[in-house]
Amino acid sequence: ASSFAIAVTAGFGLGTWLLLHATIGVPLPDATWSALVQVHGHAQLVGFAGLLVMGIGHRILPRFRGSDDVPTSEVLLSFGLVALGLFLRPAQVWADLPARNALLLLSGAAELAGMLVYARLALRTLARGTNDHRPDELFLAAGAMFGVIGAMWGLVALAPAIAKLEARNSTVTGSDRR
Repeated sequence: ASSFAIAVTAGFGLGTWLLLHATIGVPLPDATWSALVQVHGHAQLVGFAGLLVMGIGHRILPRFRGSDDVPTSEVLLSFGLVALGLFLRPAQVWADLPARNALLLLSGAAELAGMLVYARLALRTLARGTNDHRPDELFLAAGAMFGVIGAMWGLVALAPAIAKLEARNSTVTGSDRR
């Protein structure tokens, strides 16, 4: 349900708004086109696809392996951290937001932490269970690790947005001193 909600709002909704802006000139908020496109793409990849894959993985991996379900508290922790990161990510749109850098750093760190929790749970589930191991479990394990790699890249990708604001703030501060 959470992946669908994100897809409809920040994914398809923002994507439609951007398309209408590009085709018929519907006004955008006071933000850059590239920041809005990045928020839209991130919502689609991490919010829709990522949360959907996490939900399916939490549900079917124990059945593949014949093991117990993952504890609900750990599932909620992984989803909650990724959702927190997604919720904070639009801070990159508002360059003048006072706590923008901290919010972007927290966004990337929360998504990475959530994907680490998910990968740990998925790998633990794949290692346990009563069913015989199958070769395709290597692909499932690799997929969980690619989620972590993607979240790491997402955190690194925020650095230019944070640095651009820092450079602008130091320029403004420098000119204020003269």
